[in-house]
Parts: sequence; structure tokens; C-alpha cells
Amino acid sequence: MFNAARILIASMSTRTLSGQKVITEDYRKMLADLHASSPQFGELPNKEFVLEGLGSLIGSTNAKTLLDYGCGKGVLKQHAAALWPDVEVFEYDPAIPGKDTLPQPADIVACIDVMEHIEQELVDDVMDYLAVLTKHVFFTTIALSPAFKTLPDGRNAHITLMPPDWWFAKIQARFTVHKFKPLGKHWVYALCTKPAGEPGR
Repeated sequence: MFNAARILIASMSTRTLSGQKVITEDYRKMLADLHASSPQFGELPNKEFVLEGLGSLIGSTNAKTLLDYGCGKGVLKQHAAALWPDVEVFEYDPAIPGKDTLPQPADIVACIDVMEHIEQELVDDVMDYLAVLTKHVFFTTIALSPAFKTLPDGRNAHITLMPPDWWFAKIQARFTVHKFKPLGKHWVYALCTKPAGEPGR
């Protein structure tokens, strides 16, 4: 019974109600180990840019809810409490105990330095799920170069390194893209909205 309950809980945190699979269990365990062994893993890259960009979006859209998808150590939420006290921030990260429950939709979905950590065969499922979770605005940064960290199996922590055009096609298939630009030498960022006629669920 105990093992069955653990399997059920794991499946609830890795597969959505509409069927998308967001992570495999073996990979989830590897990320959990990396988070536990590396205090720097899961911080907030490009922090000033991200906070400034989200602050502008919150002000211009009057957003009341923000989802940090792939929140890692929770740095974004820590800053949000001081910067945007009227905004409710949700967190989701399948490799962080206590943050691994599948989230609810939000006005703004932030996905910061996450997509390059998604298993390539699950990128489409994750992108579909992000579109479901986004009520109005989707904001993401994506790394284009290898990470300094490695997984327990020896792979680089950025397991899905793809060129900008590849990522643009994935995003454009699900969102109206307003900006898709380089961020320094090693990232791109995208600012998107829900297509007309597709309200957030």
C-alpha cells in the first residue's frame, strides 16, 4: 500500500489531468538529487532583467496571479513578496518537495531558465500544458548553451539545447509572440499572449 501511494503521488505531480506528461520519474529523481546537493542549482538567472520585465507586465496588465513554472529554489517568489505584494504567486517544480503539486492557471506564467531542462520528447507536452496554464501572458527565458552543472548520470544539466528558431516554432504554435529576442550571448527570451479566442482555463 505504501509503495502504491508513492507511485500515485508521483504520477499526480508529473502528468496533467488532460494527459500531458511533464517529466519522467527517473529524471525527476535526478533533478531532486541535484537540487539537494547543489544550493546554487535552481536560482534565478538574469534576475534583474526578469524582475524588471515581470514588474512591467504586472503593471500593464493589472495581473493578480503569477505562476513560476519550474520555480527551483523559489527566488522569484521571495522577491515578489516585496515588489508586488498584491500579486498572488504560485510555484511549481516537480523536483522540489512541497512545490511538486500540479499548479492552477495564472494571469502571467513565468518559465525562467526551465525549457532547456525539459526532456526533449516531452517539450511539446510541457508547452501544451503551459498554454493551458496561461490566462493572459507567457514570459520565458531559455538557455542556449551548456550549464556548469551535470546530472548524476553524467549528462549536462541543460539536456535540451536547441537553436532559437526551434524554440520559436514551439512557442509560436501555441501563443501570439510579441517579442522573441536574444538575452546576452547565451539566452533568448519570449513575451507572448494567449491567441484570440483561447481564454485561459
